[in-house]
Amino acid sequence: MKKAVLAAVVAAMALGGCAGPLVKPGAFVLQNKVGHASDWKHVARRAAEAFAATTRTTEKPKVFVAPGPADMPFAAAYRGYLERELLRLDYPVVDTAAGAVVINFEVQTYWYGSASGNQKQLIEYTSLLSTLGATGYEMRHMNSPETLIADGYIAGPLIDLLASFNATTRSEVIVNTSVVDEQRAHYLNSESFYVYPSDLPFYWTRLPSTSPTTLKASSLAVVPLPVVNGYR
Repeated sequence: MKKAVLAAVVAAMALGGCAGPLVKPGAFVLQNKVGHASDWKHVARRAAEAFAATTRTTEKPKVFVAPGPADMPFAAAYRGYLERELLRLDYPVVDTAAGAVVINFEVQTYWYGSASGNQKQLIEYTSLLSTLGATGYEMRHMNSPETLIADGYIAGPLIDLLASFNATTRSEVIVNTSVVDEQRAHYLNSESFYVYPSDLPFYWTRLPSTSPTTLKASSLAVVPLPVVNGYR
């Protein structure tokens, strides 16, 4: 027995010497997915609430949301959503940067290769239809309503979890919100979310005539912030 264990250890060390290190699994995290313009309202709401959580003064300051690029479809809609969410939180929203806290936002887009690949999704092992079928079969043979309700509470999140694995895309957008001056940053916040590759032009400063192509790590699209009264 000891010889077998020793041989296994030696073999593992030999393999470790000629192969690269294994990838350490990261923590399980959830990320939003944006598929419609109405979803931008929820992104703006989370940004406004995150900003409000940092306000330490008793009287809320006047805020000015700096406009984004004029030719970016997302920028005009998002600015309006963000202003309305700040108003909902009782912030005085003004139309000039003079004497106000200037809130800026910038957009970064990422597209990780083509849609085809050899990555196997978890839902391919346990399909949504098979999960629904098995759940329905179990519920059909239950005797009490209490058991049916309890099983429903378990089956619902499980189906949502399996579906969420299959809902990820290879395209992501990061919206950075900031309050800075010429000397230091006063507030920084970021949110990332999945988008469909065909929706990436909504987050670009000009609409290309062709569909998106794969972006290399050295050429990721970054939209610069406009300068308003010395603020970025």
